[in-house]
Amino acid sequence: MTTITPCFIITGASSGIGEKLAKIYSERNINIVLAARSTDKLNKLALELKSINKFSNKYLVVSYDASKESDCKNLIEIVIKQFGRIDLLLLCAGVSYHNSFKDTTDLNVYRQMMDINYFGYMYTTYYALPYMIKQQQKQSTNNNNNSNNKPQIAVISSISGALGLPLRAGYCASKFAVNGFFQALRLEVQSYVDITLLLPTTVNTPMRSHSLGDPNEKKLIHFHGEDDSKKMTIDQCCEIVIAAIDGRKKKVAFPFSNFLASVLHPIFPNYIDKILLKKAGGTNLINSNSNSNNNNNNTLKSKL
Repeated sequence: MTTITPCFIITGASSGIGEKLAKIYSERNINIVLAARSTDKLNKLALELKSINKFSNKYLVVSYDASKESDCKNLIEIVIKQFGRIDLLLLCAGVSYHNSFKDTTDLNVYRQMMDINYFGYMYTTYYALPYMIKQQQKQSTNNNNNSNNKPQIAVISSISGALGLPLRAGYCASKFAVNGFFQALRLEVQSYVDITLLLPTTVNTPMRSHSLGDPNEKKLIHFHGEDDSKKMTIDQCCEIVIAAIDGRKKKVAFPFSNFLASVLHPIFPNYIDKILLKKAGGTNLINSNSNSNNNNNNTLKSKL
């Protein structure tokens, strides 16, 4: 019997969570597709993975801008042509933006976040889904109904897609869209494809330093997270992500405090909102609003 090597696609693989997950998965007997805009970084990563992988697996680098539908379609076509299958579509590409909505100077950043964070995930899934469904149908015909062989989509979303947080209205909107889309899609395709939604807290990655927005806007926000010891590490995050994917969980919000807040918010909205305002800079935001006539240089502080 011919042994089939699984194929994993990782978008946003050039840095942060995507890069770390690629390194972890390189320890397994898996062909990995690395997709991102920065192909220079991806090529270096591919060489590194080849040097440590003991299975002689293939690492395919694909130039990919999540905001472009044509790139999303091209990614899937290249993968199918090269490997003929998709066992895991791991969606990690994303951008962020932090500022109060009333102080936003360019509304285009809201559109950019939707284009990358939401439509980028949707486009890529749209073009991958027919191949993944056909793959599962073929496996079922061949009496290979092992649930662990079912194609899977893993979605790196955010707790900002479950809880509205100040200074993140646009980012929250994009992540709420992601969570709603994939929760609905799961019900439509659950016979053929497993979908795992992952909702981490703020993780110590380069994402924030690459956030959208005018440099002058960014100066208004002071992040408590500048003390990196206050953030979840990439290693901690990826350990939970890998376990959730391996366990084919439907949705995992972490750490537990975030999960608890998302569960309790509909029941105790005022209480949870007070906590969110305190941790996400809302208290300072309110003070800034009330004192705006006296001091236009207030810094908006955020602990998340």
